[in-house]
Amino acid sequence: MTDRSSTTRIIDLGHDTMQLETGIVARQADGAVIVRQGRAAILVTVVAEKTSRDGGDFFPLTVDYRELFGAAGLIPHSYNRREGKLTEREILTSRLIDRSIRPLFPKSYRCETQVIATLLSADPAVDTDVLGVLGACAALHLSPIPFNGPAAGVRICRTDNRFVVNPDRIIRSASDCDIVISGARDGLIMMEGHCRQLPESDLLAAVDAARESIGKILDVLDDWRNECGLAIREYAVANLPDSVMERVSEWLKEKLPPVLDCADKQQRHSALDDMKRQCIDALSLSAGENGDEIDARWIIDAFDQVKVRMVRDRIFNRKLRLDHRSPDAVRPISGCIDFVPSPHGSALFTRGETQAFVTCTLGPEKDLLRLENVHGTEEDTFFLHYSFPPYSVGEVRPMRGPGRREIGHAALAWRALSQVMPPRERFPYTVRVFSEITESNGSSSMATVCGGCLALMDAGVPLTAPVAGVAMGL
Repeated sequence: MTDRSSTTRIIDLGHDTMQLETGIVARQADGAVIVRQGRAAILVTVVAEKTSRDGGDFFPLTVDYRELFGAAGLIPHSYNRREGKLTEREILTSRLIDRSIRPLFPKSYRCETQVIATLLSADPAVDTDVLGVLGACAALHLSPIPFNGPAAGVRICRTDNRFVVNPDRIIRSASDCDIVISGARDGLIMMEGHCRQLPESDLLAAVDAARESIGKILDVLDDWRNECGLAIREYAVANLPDSVMERVSEWLKEKLPPVLDCADKQQRHSALDDMKRQCIDALSLSAGENGDEIDARWIIDAFDQVKVRMVRDRIFNRKLRLDHRSPDAVRPISGCIDFVPSPHGSALFTRGETQAFVTCTLGPEKDLLRLENVHGTEEDTFFLHYSFPPYSVGEVRPMRGPGRREIGHAALAWRALSQVMPPRERFPYTVRVFSEITESNGSSSMATVCGGCLALMDAGVPLTAPVAGVAMGL
């Protein structure tokens, strides 16, 4: 590896080319790459602390994507005429980048890491979200930060029965398939998008087309790293002593299985919290390997590892999930419409311990949603909002504005339902769907899809087809 110097790479995906540059701007960051396509240019920087966060049990990664209005020759319309908090578009792009890179950091890595993607120049024809994904992957791959790359992301669309990678916005708007896919050498990392009732065979063909383009990008990034990548930085790993793991396993061997047999989520979580405190009290005063007191954080870590191991054993060996379902069984599902009288449409959808109360409101065209961004003002007559109040999981926390998760889940549900909405000329109304999650034990975004579809039909919206959603894990 050599010191970082000013170098560029050209990536040709057939439809258009992208240029990557490093060593020119933001040279004090651990990694910095400018990605250009057409007139668009985006700077992505990555910086990580050199020491691990003390006592952290998660990877503190922050991703922020920002669009500077000056990039499009615009002045913001805000009172103080400057960029404010992240818009929904910026938050969704931040989440897109986050999900494309987070799985590739080592599991033991706990150093605080920040990725900032800044739009320097806008092009009305170019979507910069996938450029942000590519820039983040490239900057991390060239940096000294531990990262199991290379990785890359592309947008795949279909028009006139042919797939186009990273198309312009005109082709994208006419496409019946719009998916962002990120991947690495070993396989896919993330998929997000929507299709207009695309057959499964066509969707698989889209994935294959995306993987082929991703492979070309990975070759370029590996070659680039061999030329100017920095040596990977070493980091301290706090290894859990085997003696602590053995003591916690022995203490939990008879006590934990009865708690895991409790099918009710709230009762099970309460019992687990009590048992964790008892385990800490019982073992923290025990002598460690050097005669010292055992760190409570080690006990908590060992407790969680033993719990995961026992849950996996129930599923794979006993074919029994925590709510006593078999692996292939579906949770009890119920739904009703016209749940309350005043909204134009309402529904209550329940799946197991997850529940969504969803309303549909119709308004005149003047009520449409207007969003200001670097491409001007965009308008939409169908929008969806999602709320996740603390009572839905039995917690107490401040009620503030929608967080990134709420904005992201709303976008997931919107993508599913927007594909079956009638055209504006056939149904000239503004439609707002609002989902209040009243109970949650997984997949509340897909409960919003199901409840939202019921509420839309209850309001008399002539959908082209009913829509349902499920979430899956492997």
